Amino acid sequence: MKQIRHILSSFLANKEHAQLIKRLHTRKTLERLKNILPLDMQQNLLCISYRAPKLLFCFNHPSYAYNFNHYKTKDIMYCLKHYRTEFQEIFEQLGQAPLEIRAYVPKNLLSTTIKPPQKQEIYLKEYSNGTFVNRATDTEVHKKFEELRALIITLAKNQK
Repeated sequence: MKQIRHILSSFLANKEHAQLIKRLHTRKTLERLKNILPLDMQQNLLCISYRAPKLLFCFNHPSYAYNFNHYKTKDIMYCLKHYRTEFQEIFEQLGQAPLEIRAYVPKNLLSTTIKPPQKQEIYLKEYSNGTFVNRATDTEVHKKFEELRALIITLAKNQK
C-alpha cells in the first residue's frame, strides 16, 4: 500500500494536475477576497473570476454591481496591496499590467431584473370648484385661465 506522500508527489508531477491545483489555489484566494465585501454583497455575489489583468465580480442585481463599481473597487485594491502575501497568486499572474476590478450582471439576469415601466392610468381628483378671481392683465393669459376654469368646472361636475 502506498503512502499519501507518494500519491501526492505522483499527482503533482503531472502538469495537468499541477495546473488544476494552481487553479484551485487561486479559487481559494478569490473566496478569501469575497470576505472583504459587506454581507449583503456577499450574499448577492454569484461568482468571482480572474483572468489577468481583470478581476470580475458577478452580481445578481444591477444595484450591487453599480455600488461595487463606484464604492468598493478602492477597498479591494487596498486589501490586495496591503495583504500582498495573502493574494500572491494574483500578483504573480499580473506581471507589470495594472489590475482592473469590475462588477457586472449577466445579460440573462439583467433582462429579467429590469422590466420596462408599465403604463398606469393616473387619476387625479379635482378639489377645486373653479371659483377663483382671474387677475391676469394679458389677454392671452386671461383667456388660458378661463379655459382652465371651464375645465375644472366640468371635472367637478363629473366627479359628483
